[in-house]
Amino acid sequence: MKRQSYIWIPFAAASLCAGCAALGGAADAHPVAPPSRASAVGFVSEAQVARGRATFELSCGECHTTSELSGDDFDWTWRRQTAWQLFKSVSATMPEDDPGGLSRDAYVDVVAFVLSLNGYVSGGVDLVVSEASLSEIALGRGAPRRRK
Repeated sequence: MKRQSYIWIPFAAASLCAGCAALGGAADAHPVAPPSRASAVGFVSEAQVARGRATFELSCGECHTTSELSGDDFDWTWRRQTAWQLFKSVSATMPEDDPGGLSRDAYVDVVAFVLSLNGYVSGGVDLVVSEASLSEIALGRGAPRRRK
């Protein structure tokens, strides 16, 4: 008789899973509140992206298009590199007529804008000019587009 009681375990587990699935469907009907600023998982803030877009339009848009800084071209050029390397390159070589002529904050805002063009998720916190923090952001195809 004891052996027969074990037969019911898979059926009970299946019923439990079906019940959980039904609850999961019901949970979708009541959306969860968005994450708070403290728990934001994005890389850049929307305000920083807006500042970066404005700086890009004023200082970079004469020579560059957003399409050359996003998608496959961006992924190929920056694969296996970090946002810190992007920041160093841009701040040392751009704009062409005045390399290094913008503030460090303006350059990091442009980097935030470029990240946003490439699908990096905005959260609630600005990127900061820090080798340690910018080195944690991998670039290129397959790189995570949100913080864990």
